[in-house]
Amino acid sequence: MTSAIKQPVPDFRRNIPESELFTAMVENSFDSLLLCDQDGKILRVFSQKTSLALNSPDEFVGRSLANIFPQLDQVQLSKSWSQLIRAHQRRASLDLNYFDKNGIPVSTQLQLFNLLNQPATKGIVAAISRPDSEINPFPDDESLQRLKQKIFHSAPVILYVLDLETKLFLEGLEQFAEILETTVEDIQSQPEGVYSLIHPDDAESVKRQENKLAEGPEGYVESVEFRLRTGSGNWVWVQVNSSICKRDKDGAPTIEIGSIYNITARKHAEAELDQRERYFRALVEHGYDCIMLYDDEGFIRYASPAATLVTGYAPEEMIGRPGLDFVHQDDREAASQGLQHVRKHPDDIKLIERRLVHKSGRVVWIESRLTNLLDDADVNGIVINFRDVTERKLADRRINHLANYDVLTDLPNRRLFMHRLYKGLVNAIKNQDSLALMYIDLDRFKDVNDTLSHHVGDDLLVEVSAALATCLRDSDTLARVGGDEFTIVLPGADRRQAEMVAERILLQFKKPFKAGEHTVDMSASIGISLFPEDSKKAEELFRFADIAMYEAKSKRNRFSFYFQEDKSRIEQKLALEKKLRYAIETDALKVYYQARVDIKTGLIHSLEALCRWYDDDLGDISPAVFIPLAEESGMIHDLGRLMLEKICNQLVKWREDQIDVPVAINLSIKELQRPDIVTQFRSALHRYGLDGSRLEIEITESTAMTDVEHSVKVLNQFKALGLKLSIDDFGKGYSSLSYLTQFPVDNLKIDQYFIGELTGEAKARSTNTSIVRAIIGLAGSLGLSTVAEGVESSHQESLLTTMGCQLVQGHYYCRPMAGSAISPILEKGFIRAETNR
Repeated sequence: MTSAIKQPVPDFRRNIPESELFTAMVENSFDSLLLCDQDGKILRVFSQKTSLALNSPDEFVGRSLANIFPQLDQVQLSKSWSQLIRAHQRRASLDLNYFDKNGIPVSTQLQLFNLLNQPATKGIVAAISRPDSEINPFPDDESLQRLKQKIFHSAPVILYVLDLETKLFLEGLEQFAEILETTVEDIQSQPEGVYSLIHPDDAESVKRQENKLAEGPEGYVESVEFRLRTGSGNWVWVQVNSSICKRDKDGAPTIEIGSIYNITARKHAEAELDQRERYFRALVEHGYDCIMLYDDEGFIRYASPAATLVTGYAPEEMIGRPGLDFVHQDDREAASQGLQHVRKHPDDIKLIERRLVHKSGRVVWIESRLTNLLDDADVNGIVINFRDVTERKLADRRINHLANYDVLTDLPNRRLFMHRLYKGLVNAIKNQDSLALMYIDLDRFKDVNDTLSHHVGDDLLVEVSAALATCLRDSDTLARVGGDEFTIVLPGADRRQAEMVAERILLQFKKPFKAGEHTVDMSASIGISLFPEDSKKAEELFRFADIAMYEAKSKRNRFSFYFQEDKSRIEQKLALEKKLRYAIETDALKVYYQARVDIKTGLIHSLEALCRWYDDDLGDISPAVFIPLAEESGMIHDLGRLMLEKICNQLVKWREDQIDVPVAINLSIKELQRPDIVTQFRSALHRYGLDGSRLEIEITESTAMTDVEHSVKVLNQFKALGLKLSIDDFGKGYSSLSYLTQFPVDNLKIDQYFIGELTGEAKARSTNTSIVRAIIGLAGSLGLSTVAEGVESSHQESLLTTMGCQLVQGHYYCRPMAGSAISPILEKGFIRAETNR
């Protein structure tokens, strides 16, 4: 053996096309070699001998193995193919009997090799073993030997020729040494040659392979996987596909040829996959989600332990029974349809909510996902993943109820009411029917809250809701859309029927209501709009009913229909609203400034910003007209942002001209109620680099008193930014002195009505003088300054000076002016009375 080892290996390398050796080896090893995709369709023919009953390789391409070889056991072929694809098996072997072109029966084998993960193939190789006798695969031609050697070095696998006597490779030894990270000399020095490197635990597997090769027919190929020791002492996994190509005169194998492929990565992946399989099985068995497996007939084949927690049934109580047995009766038809759908559309996976019946009888909501794995040989079923979502469904219902129903009265809220109104209009249009909309407002309800408490007011609203419901049909919708405002949709009702319902409702208010321990007399005002007479649009019907309600409220406890003559007024209002929107978008609104003057020194203390609007068609439009319109339409927010930007921009210009004067901005009730109003001011101050002391907020008494708690909170946030605060139009009758101390204000602005009456008739002059003096005294006791608005004469100025008023504002000192016009006055810093009127 030693002498055999030391014999030099012939040099087979020569610059010859590589395909010749490859072709020679393949053609002498197999009758035919085909490349198939994972569906069994033949993509390419590498070798095709004349023994097959086909004329040319082209007849193979595009056809399936089952079509070419109908003699194959089709069931076994399908099973073997599935194992190769699904179970990642490397090799499969099937017996193949067929008639060749001459009609002679041939018996051989069809070998299938999984090379899907190999970049060079990416498919399944089908090899038909040669049925003929011994063939020497390698001629002694020197050029061919050189070519073989070159291919051995460049092939992705090691092609070898093994001398079974010396147990050394005649060809492929260098590549073999490379994958083992060792040297040819080291391998040649091993007592058992290449066999010395086989892992002891795998020696028996290699022995079995060699016995099969020795006993097998010529051309028989056998595969084995085992480990080899590397030069560093580690182990690599290899797959060896071998065939005996030469025997001695007694038939004993002497030369073996084959291929060696390093499968270490695949083995590691399989080990990882096996570990993951155990891991995921543990997750399935112990996971929160439930898993069931249905067969093709819908019978349960598997149920995870978690399914017991949801259904109450043990797995053994469910297996073998139809899955629909556990579905709620009302959901069974839909569940059956879903199962049929997933059979027909395997790739369509949807989340479905169903009800199950627990073993105890209670209903359980589940969220399930069906996956069709009937074609997966390892599963062969429909997998149902599901979880208990009963609590979520109940929570969704509660949330939906809160989103659509009033918390106090449990009536539909505005959102649901509008949905019902839209639906009623669609039906009315479809059926050419009528519809009536009622808007109901309780008269003097605020008095109940103020005198008897909000708790009593809430009790009253509940009683009123119940009384209103008694006047309606089941098809009608009663909703609470505001504090003391209710709406009713009357499908199919005409004018007369709506009138009858209104009379029944007003009759309910003839008797007092019980509200807690109190008995309360209450009246209501009802506005009615009709479809299709008044409008065909939901929003307009709602608005027209509101308009009609205010008409009824002028006399209280009555109902009023919307009249067509009001429509022109509404149209004018809508036209003006459109103009205002355009004016805001095109920056057509202007900011004017009016000075506040120190009454003693004439020095300019601050400015009030006033919005002005000039329209080309309508001329100057009073703020008393467009400000309420902006509030009603919701444009007040855009108008407020526009004003703030213009004022900040003007303040920056004045700062550059060394003019330092604060500016007061009026906020409406809707602006004060905006949750981001303080953030808007903070952002503007930051962007323009302004200190908060450069701005002042003015709100009216009515605005501040609408929601005292909210007003105090927001005003304190403004105060934290450094802004000063003023109560405008003070003394108009909304005052509540107990609340005044809660507001962090700096100034009280005396309403100009009282200032104007200081020079009126004697009786009015006396009364209003007392009121103004009282306001100034109140402000002084609270540490506040007073600003008198609308000062028009020197006499008013004199009286206000005598009473101790600090600041004055009016045409007597300065009319409202644009920023550029008032700048020269601001540069002087003071105003001489009457000079700037």
